[in-house]
Amino acid sequence: MSRRRYSQVLALALAGLTLLSLVEPRFPRDQLLQLAPLVVALPLLVVAGSRDWLADRELTCVFVFLVLHVLGARWVYSFVPGGERLGLLALGQEAPGRNHYDRLVHLAFGALALPVVVELARRRAGLRRGAALVAGLLAVVALSAGYEVFEWALAQLADSARADRYNGQQGDPWDAQKDMALAGLGALLVAAPLARRLLPQRLLGPPAERRVELLAGVVPALLVSELRTTLAFYEGLGFTLSRAHPDRAAPVWAELRRGPIVLQFHCEPSRGAPRRPACSGTLYVETDGVEALAEELADRVPFEWGPQVMPYGRRELAVRDPDGYLLAFTEPA
Repeated sequence: MSRRRYSQVLALALAGLTLLSLVEPRFPRDQLLQLAPLVVALPLLVVAGSRDWLADRELTCVFVFLVLHVLGARWVYSFVPGGERLGLLALGQEAPGRNHYDRLVHLAFGALALPVVVELARRRAGLRRGAALVAGLLAVVALSAGYEVFEWALAQLADSARADRYNGQQGDPWDAQKDMALAGLGALLVAAPLARRLLPQRLLGPPAERRVELLAGVVPALLVSELRTTLAFYEGLGFTLSRAHPDRAAPVWAELRRGPIVLQFHCEPSRGAPRRPACSGTLYVETDGVEALAEELADRVPFEWGPQVMPYGRRELAVRDPDGYLLAFTEPA
């Protein structure tokens, strides 16, 4: 789905939820007042996606916050079902039964707004990553404080009962300060993982030590001079062709297997590789029957040595392929 279409889908879903929330409202006029910002927010959501102001992650952050707001507006924040159970967000002594849903939304605002502001600071203002993160934190705190001032101004214009319902103060004289504190806390909680993603590793220090385990098996990819000759040789050793590129009829790369052993061959030198086949070592293959393998291969290929017990206590059989690669089959003597 394109970003433009994604933002349109989010806006339509939010509009549908808003219309649903208007069914049998408890405080119709107060709810409409709470929902008034959506007149601007919904078109902005579509524009932000269409003009590539925000990435999908940030568009989702805006959507989630607006969903929380629509749900809060449905019950004018002070009467949201279950909100009284969020006592952890009380931040001090409050009246029994106080609804804390508004505190949850302020916390969510900080957490969801920070990625959005940081992205805008980077895309639209051209700030670098670290500066954008600092600007985002300051902007979240400023927006939270600005909203509390807006609530105070609205309370001065409306009658006291409506102002109290809109503000959701519910008798707490420190409501504004607690709301701002929770918004700042939400932003700080998101700042650490956001910094880990945005900032260069040298500024964050070395990551926690993690040992990466290697998977079993090494697959040699060897340059050969003539692939058909190589394939015929290894098929004589009991290997079967498992893959070829571009096709099996005229391959320039091929993979052969015998049991768990995988070998790859190519006739076009890769970047940084020698122009001609060359190998100074030996490819050792563990087996459980060197003598039996010698009997199997006796009439197919000449042996470079063996089968014999080597001075270091291994029974081995070795063959050399047409390009000089040495393959030794080995087992404990």
